[in-house]
Parts: sequence; structure tokens; C-alpha cells
Amino acid sequence: MDMKRSSLITADCNIHQPTPARDQTQRYDRLIMRQEIKKSRLNAIRLAFKENFPSKAKGEGKVGQLSIDILRNAVKPQIEQFSYDRTPYLKLRKCRSSDTGKQEEQGAPGHTKEQLDKLPLELYNYYHARLSRLDANDILLGAPVGYFLIRASKRTKNTFAIVLSIRTTKSVSHYQIPVDDCGNFFFNEFAFPTVHELLFFHWKQRIPVSFIDECELFLIKSVGRQHWEFEDAEGNFGAVYRGTITIQGKKMELAVKTLQNPEDENGREELLREARIMRKLKNPGVVYCYGVTISSDATMVLLEYVSGGSMDKYLRTTKVTPYVKLRLAVSAAQGIAHIHKNEILHRDLAARNCLVNIVQNQPQAVKVCDFGLSRDRTKVYRLAKAQHIPVRWSAPEVLHERLWTQKSDVWSFGVLLWEFFTDASLPYFELDPLDGPSLLQYLKEGNRLHTPMDMPPDVAIVMNQMFHFNMDLRPSMAYVAEALQASLEKMKADC
Repeated sequence: MDMKRSSLITADCNIHQPTPARDQTQRYDRLIMRQEIKKSRLNAIRLAFKENFPSKAKGEGKVGQLSIDILRNAVKPQIEQFSYDRTPYLKLRKCRSSDTGKQEEQGAPGHTKEQLDKLPLELYNYYHARLSRLDANDILLGAPVGYFLIRASKRTKNTFAIVLSIRTTKSVSHYQIPVDDCGNFFFNEFAFPTVHELLFFHWKQRIPVSFIDECELFLIKSVGRQHWEFEDAEGNFGAVYRGTITIQGKKMELAVKTLQNPEDENGREELLREARIMRKLKNPGVVYCYGVTISSDATMVLLEYVSGGSMDKYLRTTKVTPYVKLRLAVSAAQGIAHIHKNEILHRDLAARNCLVNIVQNQPQAVKVCDFGLSRDRTKVYRLAKAQHIPVRWSAPEVLHERLWTQKSDVWSFGVLLWEFFTDASLPYFELDPLDGPSLLQYLKEGNRLHTPMDMPPDVAIVMNQMFHFNMDLRPSMAYVAEALQASLEKMKADC
């Protein structure tokens, strides 16, 4: 009886279970139905446009253009989508010398700066002005699909393109927004006199802007300006500036890093790459990056102003006790340990690339700066082509194989520590002339930088550990920072 009931139940289940072919047919029918609904809805929108807004485009086949009047009765979008927030302006002064669809590459012709100024994009928080492609990627890669921003991309010396950067299922895509013969913007067929109306229409009506990987791509939500994006005031730009910025009612001094030549696009990309690296770092031993300017062609990186200038000049002109030298070295070591924790190779550690912070005429800390040679998201970097390297601060593997790891930075910090206790003397001053092969041979013979006279013995031990020829035997920067901190506390107790 039980066996018979079991077989009946099984048979009954088999009767009602859909076959794979039937299930596939049903899914196909549902897909066709959804497509027909979308098509009929889109045709209704097209018909309304044709009846009420005849196309003025010449030869472009655009369905029509839409005035902002038709949107007045629509529900207003969320404040995040169309915000009027403005970022603070910078006030700069020149420093004295003594102071310390289609892809984006394709599409419509660009706009002049004067034409861009006339567009109302500056009113909206989703407009990121001259934000670079890579910075847009950084912002959107962590966002959901359909999140987007608008930016201006330079095309020629005097023209710019309006670019939509949008998160897709796989990455971030960038599209230059085309313009028809009448100067109206469009993604596919609906043309509008302003970018804002175009975005609002596609967002409100849920009309895709493009097809990516055979999927419709919709505008879901705009992404506003980040805390590190700033507008700048007009002015003449040079190499070195000091400035002020007001954030949340607090006025602060800035060091402003700019390009010698604002037309140098390669230099601009390198400057922005350096800023991207520095934005990840928040440590008292690293110069803080407030952000970058996006509203002018003269790109500027806004950095924390450190009053004492470079460490090498400070050591050569100021009498510093061994205790203070060690305290400053500890802050630098902690900064570099933080850099390594974020998987960044500095590749140019030296006293000249450290700044000393002076408070009430006393040195308080050293901050690592100048990330021009740095590489992020990597623990190993090999130089593919011949390039100038700081020979006197370079580890043996750098001199021999052009290979950098975190342990190469450890070697360079050992040289930096030697500079602290020799008042920024020239490393290997006994070798003249000096080049990479001669220094490598000198190190292979077992020679190292001598121990400075006023360096504490336990600090000298740590320094010599950093000078192991075999990089695997060198300590980590986290260990070095802890060891130097312990030596500082011991030195303080003995005083």
C-alpha cells in the first residue's frame, strides 16, 4: 500500500511538473510581453513629442526638443539628484621663494570655455567640472548600477566635451553627450536644450540612455561632489602657492601644488594620480590632502600647510637635540608604516621629501610628502623603462633590478634616519663621483653608512637591520616604528 501511494504521488508530481521546454517557452513569452509594453510606452512618448514639440533638428532625425515648462508639473526629484550646493572658493596668493552609447573618445564636437560657462551645469551638485576620468572611476566603482555624474573633458586646447560617467554592471562607462544641429543635447532620440533637462527626462520617464552588455542602462541616481572636490577662484597660476580655505566655518591655511604649464595634460594626470594616492592617507606622519580643484583648467592639489619647510633644510640650519631628532623620526616612521598598510610604495623617501611641523617655534612632527613616484594597490613594482632614480637612497634590488617592494622603502628610511642624525649630510659623500653600478658594488663589498655620533645605540641597531642586503631580512616599517618608539620612551626616562 505504501509503495503504491508513493508511486502515485511521484506520478502526480511528474504530471504537474513543467518540462524544461515549456518553462523556456513561458519565459520567452513573458520577455516578449515586457518588451511590447516598453515599446508601446516609448511609442506613446514619441507620439506626444511629435504632436506637441515638433523637431527643429536638421537631418538628425531627433523626435523633438522639450522646454523646461513641460516639467513644471512633474514631481520634483530628490535633493541628491539635483542639488544647488556649492563648494567653497579658494583664495590664493603667490608664495615668495622663501615660503614652503559611444565611448567618451568619440561623439560630438566640444564646447569652448565660454560656452561651458553659459550652461547652467554649475548650479547642480552632480556636475563635477574638470574631474578626471580616473577620479570619476574611483567615485563610481563603489556605487550601485545606474549611479552617474556629469563632468567636462578637455578635447582640444580651447574646447571641452560634456561627459556622462555612469556605473554599469561590470565597470564605469564614459559617454560624450552628443549635440544636434540646433545645439540640443541627446542620448538617442530625445533632444533637449540643456543637459539638465535631458537628464531629468531620462531619469523621470525611465528611458534608457544606452545599451551595455545587451542590457538597458537607466539613470538611477546622481552622485554629488565629494568632500575633496573644490572650486577655485580666478587668478594667475604658477608653481607654488599658499592659500586659505574655509570648511564648515573654519579657516585654514593651504599649500597649493600646481603645474608649471597648465596645458600639460600628462602632467595634469600625474598630479591627479598623486592626489588620488594622498587622499587615502590619514595619519599625523603624512601630509594631508584636502582635495583637488575641478572648475578651472589650471588643476591644483590642495595640501595641508606645514610651516617648517623641508626637513633637510631645517636640520642644516637649526640645532636639534638627539631626543628631538628621534621624536621626529618616530613620527615619520609611523607615517610610512601607515603608507605601507594602505599598500602604497613611496619610492622616494628622503629628508628633502619630509616636512617639519613647527608649533610655537618648536618642531612637533615630521610629515612625509611628495608622492610623485609612488605606486598604490601594489606591494611589488618593477620599472619597465630607464628612468631617473634617487641613487643614494635606493636599496640594492632597486639599483640592480629596478625592483621596489615595501622592504625597499625600509632601506630608504634607514638612509633617512641616518640623515636625521647627521643634520642632513649627503649619503655616501665619500664616494665621488657616484652612480648606480658603483654604489651597488660598494654595498656588495659589505660597506654601509657609518653610525652617526649622536645616534643612540639601540637606534643604530635598528638602522643596521634596515641595511640588510637581502631584503627578506629587513624588518617591516611597523616593526621599525615600534622599535623607535620604544627607544624614544627609554631615552625620555633616562633624561
